[in-house]
Amino acid sequence: MNMTLADKIRQQPCPYACNHLWDGFGRWTNDTWRPYLDATELYNWSLPASKYRRSGTLCVYGDSLGLRLFGSLNSRDLCKKLFLNCTNSYNWIYPLTDDSSILNDDLDFMPEKILEDIRSVLGRPDMQLQDSVLLLNIGLHYPVSVNFTTYQRLMADVIHILKETEVNSQGKKIPKYKAKVIWKSTTAISKHKGTAPQSTEARFMTTQRVILFSAFAMSAMCQAGFDVIDVYPLTDSYPGGGLDVVHYADKVFDTMETLLEKYKAHNNQRLVTSEGKERFRRCTG
Repeated sequence: MNMTLADKIRQQPCPYACNHLWDGFGRWTNDTWRPYLDATELYNWSLPASKYRRSGTLCVYGDSLGLRLFGSLNSRDLCKKLFLNCTNSYNWIYPLTDDSSILNDDLDFMPEKILEDIRSVLGRPDMQLQDSVLLLNIGLHYPVSVNFTTYQRLMADVIHILKETEVNSQGKKIPKYKAKVIWKSTTAISKHKGTAPQSTEARFMTTQRVILFSAFAMSAMCQAGFDVIDVYPLTDSYPGGGLDVVHYADKVFDTMETLLEKYKAHNNQRLVTSEGKERFRRCTG
């Protein structure tokens, strides 16, 4: 009997489950990203009926890639018609203030600065709602700033914060932070577009290190049970490459942004089709 690949995989237990909103697999056709999904899963998309009530806050947490994504999302229906509010928390390694981008010191890495900032964002009143979403990435500045072991410890500490609990008035243990968390992976780099390839920073900004850090973070967030979006494959395969070493045109992420709109319209829930397709996607994620 001939069996499809999906049928064969369904006979085997999953090595682990991953809550992929989107695994990032697909192909570029005429400058448009086509995910390996049934058309009904993504392309038959329209805004909910006018009775849909906007709710919650979307906070995009990350570096300049997150800042650019926030700017694009802010002009779309996701922020204009679905969320009540969209905000951005901008950082490189530490939270970035007006003058901190020009500061440089020789102090040791202080992870508590990052952890306290994440706590501060999650603890805001507008984020203490189940309709709110934290789109989180701690990414490309780390391969050039800290060693891999330090990054592993940081991600473990971040996950600990995201999963913190408290006891409510009924004596039940509940999540301390109410917002839904989505981990967005790091993008691919176009190292050949750098202007100072011999600099110390560039020596550590390598494809191998970026993949290592990104793959570990994705795996850690998957195992912790958070929803994830992997944008590495679509950026790595984009025919035009990056605008520079790390940044891409907004249109590269258009399909992902549509996915986020559909996710929000379905009450911050993943869009599960058949059990077989979902299992297939998990096992190969």
